[in-house]
Amino acid sequence: MRILNDKYRLFGIINPVDLLVLAIVAVLAFVIADVMFGSGDFGDAATETMEIVFVVENVKNFDADSLRIGDVISDKRGGDVIGTLVGMRTEPSKLEGMDASGAVVVGDSTMLENVYLTIQGEARTTDEGVMFGSVTVRVNRSIDVATPLFEFKGSGQVVSIRSVD
Repeated sequence: MRILNDKYRLFGIINPVDLLVLAIVAVLAFVIADVMFGSGDFGDAATETMEIVFVVENVKNFDADSLRIGDVISDKRGGDVIGTLVGMRTEPSKLEGMDASGAVVVGDSTMLENVYLTIQGEARTTDEGVMFGSVTVRVNRSIDVATPLFEFKGSGQVVSIRSVD
């Protein structure tokens, strides 16, 4: 049996160019599937207790009693648990305006507050960032968070991430 027949088909079955195109399409489909869905494998990345400081700016009429230390904090979009609330503080939001001479004046708001939440949870450090479950956290990343009884309108931003000894 000849490798190429008189119609230039491999073993009389398929054209070599068609076989090459099929191989390229199969490899391309595999690469796209791997990029989109990934394997979900974190390798040997060990979990450790991590702490993030998260700020939600310009919260109107915030009631500090609506959050309690020990509340479970979840990602609003996916519902995955990030960790537990271990600290909270508020400060007045800064407002800018102009005085009569046109100079910029900065003052504290009487209605808006910046709410800082300190959240602790088990996380893995990967090349994608710090993973709290399936939630990827990086400094300056916006995340929507909620507790079973409280939810911020809009996103907050991660200010810092550190390992807890």
